[in-house]
Amino acid sequence: MHKLEVYQSLWGMEQRHPIKKEPSDEHNFKKIKGGKFAGATIDLAANEIEVFRKKKHHFIENGLGCMVNAFPYSKEELLPLLKLAKEFDACFVNIIGGVMPIDYKDAIPLVYDWMEEADKEGVKILFETHRDSLLNDLYYTLQLIEEVPEMRLTADLSHFVVDREMWTPISSLDQEYIQTILNRSDCFQGRVASRGQVQVQISFPQHKEWVGIFKGWWRYGLEQWYKRQKEDSTARFLCELGPPTSYAITDANQLELSDRWEEALIIKKWIEDGGTLVAYKNSLKWIEKNDLVKYNFKEANRTAENINFEQKRDYFGAQAIGGAIFNASIDRTHPINFGFKNNTISLFRNSTLFIEADKDSYNNPIRYSEKPLLSGYISENNLNNLKSTVPLKINKLNKGKIISITDNTNFRAFWYGTNKLLVNAIYFSDQF
Repeated sequence: MHKLEVYQSLWGMEQRHPIKKEPSDEHNFKKIKGGKFAGATIDLAANEIEVFRKKKHHFIENGLGCMVNAFPYSKEELLPLLKLAKEFDACFVNIIGGVMPIDYKDAIPLVYDWMEEADKEGVKILFETHRDSLLNDLYYTLQLIEEVPEMRLTADLSHFVVDREMWTPISSLDQEYIQTILNRSDCFQGRVASRGQVQVQISFPQHKEWVGIFKGWWRYGLEQWYKRQKEDSTARFLCELGPPTSYAITDANQLELSDRWEEALIIKKWIEDGGTLVAYKNSLKWIEKNDLVKYNFKEANRTAENINFEQKRDYFGAQAIGGAIFNASIDRTHPINFGFKNNTISLFRNSTLFIEADKDSYNNPIRYSEKPLLSGYISENNLNNLKSTVPLKINKLNKGKIISITDNTNFRAFWYGTNKLLVNAIYFSDQF
């Protein structure tokens, strides 16, 4: 079973208040634990190792995992940072490399050297997309990862939005570039940017569009990650809202305009809540092909007996369901069926997708009867396959859900008896 862990940045806990004293490490770690984060992230350069070594006991005492954001400013500085990460039992090291060859080709041997070092130490490394670092800009990064297919990333997309001064709506080309980055990413960082600000307040109405864009990117990235990994893998997301003077926006008195901690909790909830995907008809084949859901399709066993070549077209044409109406029983206690007043429903269908019912009856909120045909034509073979199957399946994907429907409940807006199913799938998905 896939797991999801959300981390909080220790750097993001810094207040940098013009008057008030900075909270202690003990206070910050307890706050992170109380916020139900899985772990905390430390940001350090090689000359800060001894300072951060003193924080190790806080991770142990609070039962928090560790992630390391490492800033090596030379080829040699990564090794001691890897050793510290191993000492802290860090899940991985995000490299924000201070070594920045102008030509991406000159970065290739450096990346391979660092990957070799990490492999020898038994530490997983990722390369973070970050301004003023090795992966300073989007084009450079795209070229480099194409040359180094083993290179895995941490996606902090806020930097690329600012670097490219991206406009909204996001162009199809930029969307493709960002998806390429996400397809190579094994960690994702939570910060919303705009074309002119690397960190915007997520609750402000003027930033609503950018909030939606970033949420969509994070969801895409996590979905792709789940597809790539084994069942027992852990996805990690880092809330990294930076402090004033560099990231957080302040007023004339150097006071922040928003509460970064509360915003971090909001982002954490977004990621943990997941989302709902409603899929119709042939999209179920795509979902199964991409290993999101495994359906038990009933395959039609057709043998053309006593059919000559001239009759072939008519024979196979007769196996299609061009549009017919079928009877099914419904479980009115299930949220997908809220609002229906009868225990049966008439379903319009024009597909030959037949899904076996679940062995647990409560997982079959809608099920075709033993005599399902109400009106229209269906071949005898297809009718036998349709009996007692289900037109709808609900599957969990980590914190999200996939609702699979074999036919279009809103087909041409003429079959009003089933359009309520789509509405319920959207508005009541958190109830099942």
